[in-house]
Amino acid sequence: MQNQALDHLRTLSVLHFVYAGMTAIFATIPIVHVIVGAFFLFSPPPSAADGPPPELFGGIFLGVGLLVMGLGWTKAILMACAGLCLRRARRRTLCLVAAGVACMFMPLGSLLGAFTIMHLLKDPVRELFEEVARGQG
Repeated sequence: MQNQALDHLRTLSVLHFVYAGMTAIFATIPIVHVIVGAFFLFSPPPSAADGPPPELFGGIFLGVGLLVMGLGWTKAILMACAGLCLRRARRRTLCLVAAGVACMFMPLGSLLGAFTIMHLLKDPVRELFEEVARGQG
């Protein structure tokens, strides 16, 4: 039973790495907003007298783009760490938290998170994590 649990953990680990890579790639898309925001912030075009300054527009674009990219990359790092921990059967709580975070993102994250949670709650898997934590695995 332990070998089957370990095989499932390795499969989930690979899926977490793939999901982390996809997340990192998609989290890089707001770089367009960062570039446009930096352009408007550091070399603004002439503004109309009654409109908002272009620097404000550039600052908002730059800030939101950096925030979205930062959150996406943070999620990607969390998923990669969870994949590494699943492979080594360590830090079960981190894996459960990462699975919960993944559940918030439909449809792939929900599937991956749900399967990870279901698998981590099984007794043989819990015992495997405890054995590794005690240094017996």
